[in-house]
Amino acid sequence: MTSRTSPWLILGAVGFMAPGCVQSALNPSDAVTLSGKAQHEDKSPLASAELALVRSDNSACVGTSAFAKPTTDAQGAFQVPMKGSDTQNGDVARCFRLSLPVGAQGAQLSADFLVQVTQVEVPTLQQWNGAPAASLTATGAQLTFVDLGSTHGLPGLDYSLTAQVGAAVAWASPHVVSPVAFSDALLEDFSATASVSASSPVKGSGTTFTLRYQCDGVALPTHAKVPASRGAACAYAGAPTVCPLTDGKVDKVALGSGVTDVTVTLPAAKLLKKAVLRGVGVSPSATVVLEGSPDGVTFSHLADVGALDAYQELDLTGATAITQVRLKGTRTDGGTFAVSSLDELSLFE
Repeated sequence: MTSRTSPWLILGAVGFMAPGCVQSALNPSDAVTLSGKAQHEDKSPLASAELALVRSDNSACVGTSAFAKPTTDAQGAFQVPMKGSDTQNGDVARCFRLSLPVGAQGAQLSADFLVQVTQVEVPTLQQWNGAPAASLTATGAQLTFVDLGSTHGLPGLDYSLTAQVGAAVAWASPHVVSPVAFSDALLEDFSATASVSASSPVKGSGTTFTLRYQCDGVALPTHAKVPASRGAACAYAGAPTVCPLTDGKVDKVALGSGVTDVTVTLPAAKLLKKAVLRGVGVSPSATVVLEGSPDGVTFSHLADVGALDAYQELDLTGATAITQVRLKGTRTDGGTFAVSSLDELSLFE
């Protein structure tokens, strides 16, 4: 199974269920019992499964470390005995994360929570495979999935999508619904695997459990559209000889400090219609644009770039053939504009 990056981290949608410092309600000597039940998606017991229980140093589930590996019985039930001191770091309640084993096709389910009472009953952890399916369309591909309302009685959830090439992120979108459409430009000639995720809060046992679901991954078919910019040269402060932004890879590219603009130069003039930016990070409070030039001297506006969106597909407004495309911006608060990251910039006719 290919390793995949958590979409909750990619989209910045961790949405911690508690601030970083919540005072513990337990005494260090208290005897605590954590219990619950794990199920397959069809609600049959997830028997003899090793779960992972980790904890953080504070009340937000960040920087967690291993704590226990409870195993379910024949009925899918599990139990973890603890002391009050195990749930605390000084006076602060630790955040715990309990995860089911990752499915063969990548499905994941975990629960984040604080322990504030001595008898903690975790909501039933019912796997979600999502039955994802992908197919070609005339202009790209589409992905369908079965939402959690149909299988778990959790309607109206907000879904996010992540498409990856190996462990690298090729595309990420918040707020998706089935079917999800992909253009040929977005897919390029990548061999990408996509999945969707959602979270749901459940109150109980003196806390709020944040259940985080990720469905199985599915391969996205493509028409193998290659951008006009593939292999083109690029220029920015500290740029290497071989441009990492047009190489057809989506691995992370750290541009370093002091990059105020990025320019891609095509080997021949092209009438460009679309741009895809992957993993772009720019200064906050900025107005960001793509500009085009036929000669490297005179530039005109091609598209506005969203300063908060790491993955963007943009229609370009240029009416003439150009050889250069430049990403640049200005700070609306008067500060110095900077491009902190850009994994790939693809330009299409």
